[in-house]
Amino acid sequence: GVDGEAFTFGPESVYLAGRLMPGRYAVMSMIWTGNPSSSYTEGCATVSLYTGSKRLGRVLSRSVGPAGAGGNWWHVFNLVVEYETAPPAGQDWTQCATCGRRVAYEIVDRLVPGPPVDEGGLFPGNAGDWGGAPTEEPRLLYRAGGLGECKLYAYVGIRIFDAVSGDAVDTATFAVDGGSETYRYPQQGVLSNLGPEGFGEGLPMLEGPHTWLIVSEGYTPYTLDFTIEPFQETAFFAVSLVPGDGRTRAVLRWGDSPSDLDMYVVPVGVTDAGGAPVDWASRSVTGETREPPPTIEPSHGPYLWWGVNLDPDTDCACVAGLGTRCEPTCALVSSSPAGGAGATISIDRDDTQHGVLNLEGVAINTPEVVTLDNLLPGVYFVYTNAYPFDEPTPTFP
Repeated sequence: GVDGEAFTFGPESVYLAGRLMPGRYAVMSMIWTGNPSSSYTEGCATVSLYTGSKRLGRVLSRSVGPAGAGGNWWHVFNLVVEYETAPPAGQDWTQCATCGRRVAYEIVDRLVPGPPVDEGGLFPGNAGDWGGAPTEEPRLLYRAGGLGECKLYAYVGIRIFDAVSGDAVDTATFAVDGGSETYRYPQQGVLSNLGPEGFGEGLPMLEGPHTWLIVSEGYTPYTLDFTIEPFQETAFFAVSLVPGDGRTRAVLRWGDSPSDLDMYVVPVGVTDAGGAPVDWASRSVTGETREPPPTIEPSHGPYLWWGVNLDPDTDCACVAGLGTRCEPTCALVSSSPAGGAGATISIDRDDTQHGVLNLEGVAINTPEVVTLDNLLPGVYFVYTNAYPFDEPTPTFP
C-alpha cells in the first residue's frame, strides 16, 4: 500500500477443463517464500472451489487459520471424478462419447508433510505424502489473526410485502449496518433465481451479524437483523411491513420452522363506557354475526383464534405467496346494552406454510397479524401457540 492505503493481492487460480480422467485430484496449497520451512502464520489464506454451472460459482471455501502455523502444506480437498457409464472393455476412454462423468469433492482440510521444495520452488524428486485420508472433522476452520479476520461474502436478497394484506410493496429504501448510504428497492437487494445456475444479484454481505433498516412510505420502518454464517453463499428474507395507519396490531414473525404458529387473543374483564361487561360475537367476512364457538372450558369466555368462524367458506387460512392477498375473515366484535362503538379484534393473516419454496425457489414466510380496533377498558391477553399440523410434538423455534 501507499501512504497507509489498504492493499490486496490477486489470487492464484487453477483451471480444470475438458474431460477429466476418473480418479482423485488432490488440491493442496503450500507457502513458499524462499524458505522450505515457512508456515501459514497469518494473511487469511483461503482456497475456494468454483464451477461454471452456477451463477455465483462458489461451491466451497476453506480458510487456514492459527492451526496452520505448524506446517507449510495444506491438503484442502479432493476432486473425485467417476464414470457415470464406464467405457466398453478394451475401448480407449478418450474415444467414448457416451461415457459421462460425475465430479464430486471430499473435504480433507488438514496439514500434511508434503514434498520438500528447493530454493527455486521446484520439487527435488521426492514424492512425499501427497494427501492423507479424508476426515469428517475439519481442523483448520478458524479465522486468522494478526492481519484481521478472514471473511467471505454471501449475497443477500429481500422481498417486501404488506403485513396485513399480503400485497407486494412496490418501492422502499434500506440502509445497511447504520451506514449513511441508502439503497433502493427493488433496484438493489433482490436475488434473482436463475434455475439450475442458482441465484444471482443481491447485495454482498460479509460473514457476521448485520442490520438493515427498511423504510417505505405509508409503513412503519422495520429493522431486519440477520447473521451470515461462515461459507454461506446466499440469504433470503421475506420482509412484511406493518401499515403506519395508527391502528393497534400484534404481529407474529418467524422463520422456516415450524410450519405453523398461531396467535390467540383472550379478552378479560372488558366493559363498556358505563362499566357493564360486554358480550362477544363472531363476525364473518360478509358481516354476519353469531355466537362464537364454545371454548375448551365452558367457564371461559370467547376468544379470538383461527377457527372462531367455523365456516369453511370464510375461514382464516391464507396461503402465502407472491402477491397473495388476505382479507380479515376472523373477528370478534363486542356489544353491550348501552350501545356505542364496539371493540373489534380480527386475525388479518394466518400463515400455515412457512418454509415452503415457491416457484421462484424461495420461502415467503409471512407473519400472522391481529388488529385491535376501538379498544374498550379491560385486559387483552395475547398468546402464541406452536401448531404445525405435520409435527406430533411441535415446539417453538
